[in-house]
Amino acid sequence: MEELKQVLKEYDIGPAEIVQMTNRLYKVHTYNYTFALKRSRLNPHQAVNWRNAYQQAYRHELKAVVPVYMTSRGELFVQHQGSYYYLTPWQETMERDEPVHGIEAFFREISSIHKQTIQENDILFADVQEIVAGQSQQVRANRRKLLEYVERFEARRFMSPFELQVCTHYRDIERAFTQLESWLDYYLEDIQADNRQRKCLCHGNLRSSHILTIKDNGYLVNWEHSFTGNPVHDLVIYFNNEFQYHDSLFSEVMNFFPLYEKRNPLLLSEKSLLAILLLNPSSYLELVEKNLQQQSDKALPFQVRDLERAHRRLIHGLKLQGILYEQREKILEEQLQED
Repeated sequence: MEELKQVLKEYDIGPAEIVQMTNRLYKVHTYNYTFALKRSRLNPHQAVNWRNAYQQAYRHELKAVVPVYMTSRGELFVQHQGSYYYLTPWQETMERDEPVHGIEAFFREISSIHKQTIQENDILFADVQEIVAGQSQQVRANRRKLLEYVERFEARRFMSPFELQVCTHYRDIERAFTQLESWLDYYLEDIQADNRQRKCLCHGNLRSSHILTIKDNGYLVNWEHSFTGNPVHDLVIYFNNEFQYHDSLFSEVMNFFPLYEKRNPLLLSEKSLLAILLLNPSSYLELVEKNLQQQSDKALPFQVRDLERAHRRLIHGLKLQGILYEQREKILEEQLQED
C-alpha cells in the first residue's frame, strides 16, 4: 500500500484507510471523505483520449460522467511506476449492476452525452463509395472463405466440437452475409441523402457494469477507452458486449432503445451503419481461422465458448437489423408522401 500512499500525496491526501476492492480499484477513507482510486490500464495514447473525454465533460457540463479530482499540480491523473492512477468520489453502488434500470439509465445518459458533444462534417461521396466498394469486396471474399471451411469440415469423417459448431451455425452466418450486402447498398443511398457525418465523445467500452444507477440518476464510469467518433460505434460496442451471453436482455434493450433516439435521433445513414456493424461476421471468421491454423492460445472448450458468443451477437444483430429495416421503410415512405 506504500505506493498508493505516494499516489495519494499528489492529491494532498494524508492519513487514510485504503481498502482493496478489486485488482485495480481501491476505496480510500479519510476523516471527512471517501474516494475511489483506480489503477487504470491506460497507455500513453489512451491517456490523451481519456484526458480529452474529461475536458469535454467539464466543458459541456456532462453530469453523467463521474467527475475526476485534479492533483495538486492540476493533472487529471498520476503516473507512478508505469501506471496511470485517477481519483473519483466513491459511490456506494460502485459494484452494483441493476440490468433493467441500468439499461434505461444507460440510454438516457449516453444519448445526452452524444447529443451534447455532437459535431457534423460534410462528406465526399466519392470517397465513401470507394470505402464501401472495398468493404463489399471483403464481404464476398469472407463469404467464400467460410463456405470453403464448412465444406472442408463436412468432408471429414470426424469433426471436432468446434468444427461441428461452425457447420451448425453456417445457415445463420449466411443470412448475416446476405443482409450485410443489402445494408451496404442501403448505406450508400442513405449517406448520399444525408450528405453529412457526425462525431461525438464516445465512451469506448459501454457495458451494463459501467453504468451506476443512484436513485433516478445514471452515471457512466471507466472512460479509459474513450474516443471521438460516430455515436453508432459506441452503441455497437454496447450491443456486442450485452448480446454475447445466452441470458442477454435483448427485449429490454429494444424496449428502452427509443429513449436514446428521443434525445439523439440517428440519421438514416447511421441506422444503416449500425446494421452493417452488427451483421459483420469478420470476428466470427477470425475465430474459425485461428482454430484452423492452431493459433489460438485457448483450450478447445474456450474456443467453442467464444464461437458461441460471436454467433449470439450475429443472431441478435439479425433481429435488430429487422427492426431497423422496418424503421427505414417507414421513414422512406413518409418522405415520399411529403414530396
